[in-house]
Amino acid sequence: MKILYGHCLSDPNHPAARMVHSIAEELRKPGDDVQVHEPEVAPRKTEQKATGIAASTGKRFQRLRNFLWFAKTIRHDRRALEADIAAIKAFRPDVVLARHDAYRGSLVRAARACGVPVVVYADAPVAHETRHWSDDSLAASKRFHPPGLVEYYEKRHLAMSSAIVAVSEPGKRCLEAYGLDVPITVIRNGVDEAFLGELPGPDRKRQMRLQYGIDTPFLAGFVGTFKPFHGTALLAELMKRTADWTDLRWILVGDGPRKSELLRSLGESASQVTDLGRQPGHRLPELYRLMDFAVAPYPPSEQPFHFCPLKILEAEASGAVVLASARGDIPALLGQGACGVVVPDDSVETWAASLRSLMNDPERLRKLSLEAREMIENHYTWNNSARNLRIILERAAESGVTNRGKSR
Repeated sequence: MKILYGHCLSDPNHPAARMVHSIAEELRKPGDDVQVHEPEVAPRKTEQKATGIAASTGKRFQRLRNFLWFAKTIRHDRRALEADIAAIKAFRPDVVLARHDAYRGSLVRAARACGVPVVVYADAPVAHETRHWSDDSLAASKRFHPPGLVEYYEKRHLAMSSAIVAVSEPGKRCLEAYGLDVPITVIRNGVDEAFLGELPGPDRKRQMRLQYGIDTPFLAGFVGTFKPFHGTALLAELMKRTADWTDLRWILVGDGPRKSELLRSLGESASQVTDLGRQPGHRLPELYRLMDFAVAPYPPSEQPFHFCPLKILEAEASGAVVLASARGDIPALLGQGACGVVVPDDSVETWAASLRSLMNDPERLRKLSLEAREMIENHYTWNNSARNLRIILERAAESGVTNRGKSR
């Protein structure tokens, strides 16, 4: 089977871009011919920081660019249609696999124009995410999305597909709300083989930590982009609550809009924190293996939690026991508590008690780590995801282009 797998991500180091290449590699293993079709990325220009009037003018233009971002993206999408059609005609795929993106559906339209069935891989319901979860709903100079526009484009592009893949049950329900006659299947995220290396024993883990100046019996960690919906406020409270625990140290990996605020709020407690900042993806397996615990304190929200957090799966694969909020599909990712700790509420007292309970029970800690690793190996690798995805792609290729997609 020949598969053209396309995405619109401009940053090759973005986790979603790495995910595309991981799935493509797994699809190739049984012999499928997979070509990844991605945008040409121009090198970024190095700009000197402006001051005075130039800085003020620059901020005004940035606000204008943010306001008109949707128009620029739609124009770019229309221009990309010709290149997408050319790629399909040159490769002649049996099926197109298109990563879902806001306003960007040229590959879906190109596939339909060429008479090739297309499967949309929606790792997020983009209208729902844009309205409720993205930086656009948080930043002071946020991007403007005209009412109904992103919903129109999302529905239009999904309607052209032969099948849709969502990564969580809440994500599926968000897409089902459009009332399209297109089958939607949940295939949760997976992990790369790099996370499935040999787990270090206690002595080896101690040696690894010493390289970072960490000599406490226990190490808790947080990995992420430090956005508000990552629970940075609760994380800060938990770190302050445990600051006088002489047997525990914290490690932070990543960067983002709430990182500096979190560190400032810690005050003197920051001395108990090892901050590694942003790290390349290939270093994450090693860093997770340093940890005894990985925390994921997502805050409550009235909106569906449509995510399937990669960091939870990667931590479990690497031997770190995950403590996470009971949001969306997270309890399932933790084996309903058999492979990690689903923290029942959002009080810092409960989180601290859950952490201390594990520290006082080494046998339970070891068992959770091993159970989580086994669950990941059996259910949450990219190989497993690709195997399930291949069934959908084969079905779409055999059925050809249908008239599905009209609203009920």
